[in-house]
Amino acid sequence: MISNALKILKNYKGFTIGVTIIALVAFMAIFAPFIAPYHYTTARLIDALQPPGFGQGHLLGTDKYGRDILSRLIYGSRLTLMIGVFAQIINLMIGVPLGLMAVILVVILTTRLWVWLT
Repeated sequence: MISNALKILKNYKGFTIGVTIIALVAFMAIFAPFIAPYHYTTARLIDALQPPGFGQGHLLGTDKYGRDILSRLIYGSRLTLMIGVFAQIINLMIGVPLGLMAVILVVILTTRLWVWLT
């Protein structure tokens, strides 16, 4: 059943692109210490406000404190991913009990209504 769903979803380019982007961000977030060229807090004032490019060793340039912007983006993806995961966990912790209570309430009300109508 799941394999059939994956075969159908694989034909949709939007789904494939979305899953690829999420997988890349998750990969970057997990392996940030190994991928990032510099630590996100490393500041060198001599490198402050470097423009983007390959020549200076900073692909996306540096900020006014000399911190590498690419490294900060890669490490920032970790925080973004953690916030998203924790938000979904909180949603599950609230939504599942509410959904179960709603189903139980509907079952109780329909059985009582059925008994009352017959």
